[in-house]
Amino acid sequence: MRTREVPERVVELLLAGFNRHRAHWQLAVLRDQGGYQPGKVVHPGDLFGTVLAWLWSQDRDEAAEFVAEYMALLRVHDELVPAEGPLVRFDDVLASLAGCGRRAVDG
Repeated sequence: MRTREVPERVVELLLAGFNRHRAHWQLAVLRDQGGYQPGKVVHPGDLFGTVLAWLWSQDRDEAAEFVAEYMALLRVHDELVPAEGPLVRFDDVLASLAGCGRRAVDG
């Protein structure tokens, strides 16, 4: 795989756009499946896991901020956040992310 040097501002923009897209996608999936069910694992997808694993291997604080922003998008900032009904819980997202750090180490 080719490695590129990317300016920090470009990385920030790419991560923010990716996060926005994945949160919107997740909310659309939940909506199409009849809505969010508290206690049911919310899996943001393998692409999200891949990006999070890479971030974790680079800077754990940045990885934590990335997940926090994702949760803010899922609960507040996306246009598909339901006006009524339960908001996605962190525990239900966290349950699907447990192996991401290991993926970064294991390849």
